[in-house]
Amino acid sequence: MNTHDQDETVTTFLYNDTWYDIDHLGICSPNQAGTYALYCNDIQIAEFDHEPYPEDADLTFDTNLVAAAVRALNEA
Repeated sequence: MNTHDQDETVTTFLYNDTWYDIDHLGICSPNQAGTYALYCNDIQIAEFDHEPYPEDADLTFDTNLVAAAVRALNEA
């Protein structure tokens, strides 16, 4: 599993009483634009693709991104 890089975290959400972080791997590695990792307690549990966002986009309440993360979680 990959190391959780706090600089890449774009949002955090609560699902089934557990907090998850979504990292956009393209922030630190532009060749991974559109690739996201899902973490729980700093452990990567899933990776998924979703449309890339501009670097300065506010994804705090992006329901589409969270829905994609939940799908990835349920498939993990």
